[in-house]
Amino acid sequence: MHLSVEGCLCACRGELSSSLLLRSAHEHLLELCPACRREWEAAGRAGGADDLFPSPVPRRSGALRPLPRERWRWRPSDLTARVELLGRLREERRRARADLARLLPLTAEDRQRAFRNARTRLASPALAEMLLTASRERVRADPEDSADLAGLVHAVIARMPRSRQEAPWARNLDVRAIAHRANALRIAGDLVAADQGFAAVREKLASGPLDDLAIEAEIASLEVSLRFDQRNLLSAETLLDRVQELLERVGDASGRVRAQVHRASVVYESGRPLEALRLLEEAVVHLDPVRDRYLFVSTVTARVIWYCNLGNWEKAQTLLGTHRRLYDATDDRHAEAVLANLDGRIALCRERYDEAAEAFIASRDLCLVLGRTYDAALSALDLACTYLEGGRTDELRRLAAGLVPSFRARGVAREALAALRLLARAVAADELTRDLLDRLRRRLEDASRGAGAAAVSALDPA
Repeated sequence: MHLSVEGCLCACRGELSSSLLLRSAHEHLLELCPACRREWEAAGRAGGADDLFPSPVPRRSGALRPLPRERWRWRPSDLTARVELLGRLREERRRARADLARLLPLTAEDRQRAFRNARTRLASPALAEMLLTASRERVRADPEDSADLAGLVHAVIARMPRSRQEAPWARNLDVRAIAHRANALRIAGDLVAADQGFAAVREKLASGPLDDLAIEAEIASLEVSLRFDQRNLLSAETLLDRVQELLERVGDASGRVRAQVHRASVVYESGRPLEALRLLEEAVVHLDPVRDRYLFVSTVTARVIWYCNLGNWEKAQTLLGTHRRLYDATDDRHAEAVLANLDGRIALCRERYDEAAEAFIASRDLCLVLGRTYDAALSALDLACTYLEGGRTDELRRLAAGLVPSFRARGVAREALAALRLLARAVAADELTRDLLDRLRRRLEDASRGAGAAAVSALDPA
């Protein structure tokens, strides 16, 4: 018996036994394919093949007997309704993609104007989901635009019929969008607005938890990054406990690995470097260098820096040598700057001062070309440390004297300029020490987070 569309539809409607349809397809396959026939004949000789397709009991009439309708979910009217629903969903997504394509190139003001002027469009669940996806995709490259796109999700939901607005999926999507907007504001450097965003999330959740534990874990993980940037490390660890509990309950092994990477950075900043290294070493075993490339490379960068800070240049050099190709194999020139900085740290740890100075200068200059001013300033501090420990006083004085005017012209924040100014004064008074440099680096890193700049030493998996 040949398979036909009508036969398949009869099985869907319950007018034909699905097992009979499958058996007919199986018998037809054996008639046409000698290889399949030999395989099943061998299985029959070994025994057990009849369990899959038992021989049917002959019927007097030989006619097909339909199964009782109540045993099947599908009815002709059901099938027609589902086909129509599929068509409507496809059309909704097509219109949503067209709306998104029109919104993305616009400024924030023009997007608001488009919503005010829209009549029936800009009100579909598909568009709300696509806006959130677009926001997440550009959060690192353009956090301000990412925040604006996430903010539009609520505008889309507000234009829907009330029955849709009150659906659980709409609440999930709305709260997620608020959290991702807050995270984008954090990356953009507005920690105050980001904090207000997560306060709004907590207000939304006060009426009851979401019906999706994975989304709750996602939101809590984003807030961990904010608490980390605020140096509220105790709160960050408490949130991570909640994240890991939720991920354990939903069985998300990949999410648990990311949470452990998150925890390692918090633990390190809390003054427990050996514990942080242990956490990263355990987590990295479960990361794929290709699929999880960004996070994997971040763990390599963090471990190299942490080993150097502990004075263990041998492990740092071996680790970087093993994974150097991951930095070389990308078109991202910032990865080149990070690699130069790591080479400089290892050379400094080995007291190879000329080699270290050359690497830090290369990292600083490339960061300046790329517009990553705070990374450049941090590499300048590394260069100052190299000159200090190498006894190159004249070069240190020239470097320190030019730091403030150079970085003021590039628009760094007042806090960062204050740190550089203290460096210049200490050098001029011959009072610069490694301890002071470490404290100035911390101030500069804090200033970079406040300005939304990601430092080469940062480990931010969110």
